[in-house]
Amino acid sequence: MDLDAKAKSALVGPDGTPLDKPATFLTNDEAELLRQYQAWGEREGLQGSMTCNSCGKPMEVYVQSDIGFFCDCRVLFWRPS
Repeated sequence: MDLDAKAKSALVGPDGTPLDKPATFLTNDEAELLRQYQAWGEREGLQGSMTCNSCGKPMEVYVQSDIGFFCDCRVLFWRPS
């Protein structure tokens, strides 16, 4: 992950309040690796969870056409261009 590719994210919380969190943009190679990992887990009937190494809390993870990892302290994100 390119740690220099950081920015502030503009997220909206469940109540509609804007949230400012640091965001790291994943590379295309990282996104592809995550898609392959998820496809493998689905084929093998596996389901897991992710924990943030920074704050230690569970992360919400979405791996579809866009990829997002969300926790209380940060966001990791990828969107096709």
